[in-house]
Amino acid sequence: MTTRLIRNKKIESTISLTKSNIFPNHLYLLTNPLLNKKIKIEAECDNGNINILFNRNKRIKTSTSTYTSTTFTTTPTTTFSFSNDKKYKKTINKINKNIKEQDTGYIVPLNVDNKIKDLNKLIKNYEINQYPLHKYYKLNNNTNNIIYQYIDNELYILTIVIKDFFKHEKELLFSNITNSLIFISNNFKNELKEIYKKKKNIRNTYTINGGCWTMQGHNAYNIPTLDERYSFVTAFIQDNCKNQLDNFEVLKKNRTKIYKDFESNKNFNDNTDIKEEHFKYILKNKSRFEFYNYLYGNLFKLIIDLENYIANLVRYRFPEFYETFNISLPNIQTDLSFFKTFSVNFSLQEKDQNIRQGATDPHKDDNDCLYSFCVIVVFGNFEGGDLILGEIGIVIKIEGGYVIFLRSALLDHCNSYITKGNRFSIVFYLRKTIFNEK
Repeated sequence: MTTRLIRNKKIESTISLTKSNIFPNHLYLLTNPLLNKKIKIEAECDNGNINILFNRNKRIKTSTSTYTSTTFTTTPTTTFSFSNDKKYKKTINKINKNIKEQDTGYIVPLNVDNKIKDLNKLIKNYEINQYPLHKYYKLNNNTNNIIYQYIDNELYILTIVIKDFFKHEKELLFSNITNSLIFISNNFKNELKEIYKKKKNIRNTYTINGGCWTMQGHNAYNIPTLDERYSFVTAFIQDNCKNQLDNFEVLKKNRTKIYKDFESNKNFNDNTDIKEEHFKYILKNKSRFEFYNYLYGNLFKLIIDLENYIANLVRYRFPEFYETFNISLPNIQTDLSFFKTFSVNFSLQEKDQNIRQGATDPHKDDNDCLYSFCVIVVFGNFEGGDLILGEIGIVIKIEGGYVIFLRSALLDHCNSYITKGNRFSIVFYLRKTIFNEK
């Protein structure tokens, strides 16, 4: 379990685009996706000079509809100052140097936010297996990749793919999470499928939700995710029924008494929605209890460690973005340091190859903050599963160990069929209800 709710208070937050201050030396200008033709490189440079890119291509430079947009206004970013800590400054300088020397930037020459309706028209009639991938530009190299949009002579970040994150002290964490996800897929496949028993799961992908889904100032939305509640129930049983743990039938028989003990001893907001039905669900069979016990005792703890690393990555690489979205939530006591909600996705391979293998349909995450990023951390050894950004005509080859920053509420995205192996992902995101975004 990661989150405990304690009280409510409405907090407002400033929302804005994320602007790039440091550019890679290696920059590529792509064709305008609104032209509805094959996406390709129009110009490139190796010294980070944006003007060279546009000056080299007179057709793009003289076409005002290509990259000049109407004035784009956003709420100003929160004023902040860099830490005076020498270690922090040294880390920032090192990251900025690595961005310049090691990353590769791709520029979409238009204001995507402004043109998103026009971009939607290009893909709305496509099914996943009918996407014109032969027209898309595929990112498939060994460098970290940044995709920008071009607004009024400035670059703003749409997507980042970081490929070398799990090095040094993070290697062990990556290995432990990978092993934990594999263990769950091998030993609790039926429990994962039970989550989707009443749903038409055409994607053959199974999701566990963690953290908190809440709306500031509204008690009715003051709830952890359902899987968090089940995890909390398991934790309570583990801590308070130790003499009965060896005999599951005794636990099952005493579930009403266990719930009453819980009701009289719970140490959190009375509005938090954990009821006897949740105890009944957990104690229905031993396998289900062991599944949520494993989440509580293993996977969720590893995810807390991972989120702390990801939060630091956000803080170091995007300090303005970090300050904008790093708000305090007095009604939530959580071990998650920046992102308050996450999902764990399992693609479970089936013997029947006619069943879609872990593909997701084109979609936007409408519950995410529009000007925020979700962060997708990919695990597993697999083939296929490329990330498709249909509106801007880009496909990104994805492998285990990649960390992806994606403006998930703005960009239509999906992933292709997984042809071999299992692809897992842990997705951290910022829900717009927490930031009172309509």
